Parts: sequence; C-alpha cells; structure tokens
Amino acid sequence: MFSKRPRPWDPAAGRPSDDQLMELLRSRLLEIAPSVAAGSRVDHGVLEGRGWSWLALPNHTGRPSHFDIGFTVGSSDVIADCISGTGPLKDAVSQVLDVWAQTSGACFRQLVSPASPPPAAGPAGIPGWECVVSDVIGYGSAALPDALRTRPVLRELSLTLPRERHNGIKIYLHKTSAETTAEVRVNGIVDATASQSLAAMGWPEVEGPTTARFYAVAVRPE
Repeated sequence: MFSKRPRPWDPAAGRPSDDQLMELLRSRLLEIAPSVAAGSRVDHGVLEGRGWSWLALPNHTGRPSHFDIGFTVGSSDVIADCISGTGPLKDAVSQVLDVWAQTSGACFRQLVSPASPPPAAGPAGIPGWECVVSDVIGYGSAALPDALRTRPVLRELSLTLPRERHNGIKIYLHKTSAETTAEVRVNGIVDATASQSLAAMGWPEVEGPTTARFYAVAVRPE
C-alpha cells in the first residue's frame, strides 16, 4: 500500500523530516530529470524510483542545516554524500538542494539515464576505473573552482576505493586569505590523507572566503 505524502515542509517548524527532505528532492528531480522521477514515491525517508533510490542518512554533525543523503542504483551499496547550507534554515535548505542537483544528483542522473554520456576515462578519472564526474561548483572567487576544474585531482590523490563497483567521492575546498580547508570523503567517510593532500596542492590565492566542490562516482568497468 502506498503511504500518504507528508505535509509540505514549513521552515518555521524547523528542520524538514526525512520524508519531507525526500519530497523536496523529488520535486527538484521532477524539474531537472522528469523522465527519471516519473512514478517515484517517498516512504519512510526513502525516495524510490525504477531501479534506484535516495535515502536520508543520519546527520553526522547535528547541525540543522546539514544533510547526509545517499542513493543506490540497481544493487549498488549506498553512495553517500553530505551537504551543508548557510544562512536562515529556509535559505540553507534551498542551497543544499541546489548543490545536490549540481553534484551528487548530477552523477546520479548520468548513471540512471540512458541518454547520458558514458563515464569519463580520461584525466578526470582514476586508473582502472570509469568515473562519472559532476561539474565543479563554487561560491566566491572564480579562481578556485576554475583551478579545481582544470586539475586532474582524482588521479593525483591516489585514492583507495574499497568497493568492487560504485564508490562515491566528495571533493570539497574552502579557502580564505589565511587558510585552506579541504575534505575528501569516500563512501561518506573522511579520507584524512587525501584531504591533507588536497589542501597542500597549491591553490590560487583568494581575497574573500571561497568554496568549491564536486562529486564523482567511480565505477569498475564490466
């Protein structure tokens, strides 16, 4: 039996429930990939479609504006991502949806849509793997996302990928005039060595706070 849809999220009531978050993702997916979202439904914190699902994961920070989400394609393990928004909660959730649509959501669309281009096997990829890679998005100076976009970061980081098939990779950089913060997560877990290597790669100087990030899914060739 199909479950009833949750009440629409009211920012005044606080953080959206898991079901409300999945409804927000579903609404965005209907906008950007209607053929993929068609027939999908939300039940118990899971957005389920034809051969795929998105699910709400435990918030590892406790911050109301931070969301841990993941997806599955076919029989894959959960491919996890985490995104934080800034500002008032309504604005923060809107920002999270925008980041999702352009990063892990974009990789998801490439994996499930037959019309999408094949995974990248060139400089953006990892030896022995095919990689579905989102565009680099950024806030602040354009210099940092431009530099991240043109550098073969996935190759240079020498990542250890523990799964046989689908490994989700989050690349995050935040830079000010005084410091650089970098985070690399593989399947939702911080890779401390890779994060330190990313921070030390020699990124362009910025005058104000600047953030850049992208997402990738490494797929072992059949």
